[in-house]
Amino acid sequence: MALYLDGVRSFLEFCEAKQVSPFSGPSVEDWRDHLERRGETWRGKGGGPLSPQSVNTKLKGVKYASKWRAWRAASENRRDVIDFADYVETLKEEGLKRPPKIPDFDEVRRLLASLTGTSPAVLRDRAILTLGFRTGLRRAAIAAATKESLQLHEQRLTVTNKGGEEIHVPLDTNVLAALKPWLDWLVGQGVNNGSMFRSLSKTSWLKPLEPSGVYYVLRVRAKAAGIGRMHPHAMRHFYVTESRHRGMPDWQIALRTGHKPNRTGQYEMMDTYSHDDGKIFLPTF
Repeated sequence: MALYLDGVRSFLEFCEAKQVSPFSGPSVEDWRDHLERRGETWRGKGGGPLSPQSVNTKLKGVKYASKWRAWRAASENRRDVIDFADYVETLKEEGLKRPPKIPDFDEVRRLLASLTGTSPAVLRDRAILTLGFRTGLRRAAIAAATKESLQLHEQRLTVTNKGGEEIHVPLDTNVLAALKPWLDWLVGQGVNNGSMFRSLSKTSWLKPLEPSGVYYVLRVRAKAAGIGRMHPHAMRHFYVTESRHRGMPDWQIALRTGHKPNRTGQYEMMDTYSHDDGKIFLPTF
């Protein structure tokens, strides 16, 4: 119980530090993303991501707290309190379940082809989605990417994976071509360093994009392209599946995904991300 109460305190302190409304779906997701990326820095503790188990424990505390609030509101016949316990439970479980939809090649091609024009939003979203689908990076790694971590001459991006290990992700010409217009636009806005991807909303103009922002970009763009609901982890599943269909060796795929081999040299964890449903994946996109 003490651990659950600490989770509730941590969440409320985060909302107070960020000056956002507590007990709302977006606030919970932003808190979870912050825990995964930087830990509890707002509590005066050192930075560094929390383990998935620690994050889930804290989410459970908020889940039970929200259920209590919903019960209290019902007993008082109040309608101004929203029960988002199920939403918190979904956030806790989403990393343990497969995404609801794994796109095939044609759907990814249609999604990227729908991003036409030169508006800042199109330039940014095309860069984010091309990077995600062609490297399999997690949304937290995409959001954490900085201009300093991009080595253009070596054609690679240095990121920190979920285990805290620094990896150097090779970038192909398609990714570099998608990144260039967006980065050039940022330079025109006076942004020469720091986070590679920025918010374009009026209330947080050019502030670093959070992992939830990557989720928002994919969700909105996939819906607009007629593909339907898609989770950011689908980009990772697609990359592994498409690369294996093309005959890329697992060790080469792992350079981008960060997967580690077992004692026999096999990449068993990669099997979770590989799907064989009879669809033909083309050699490139």
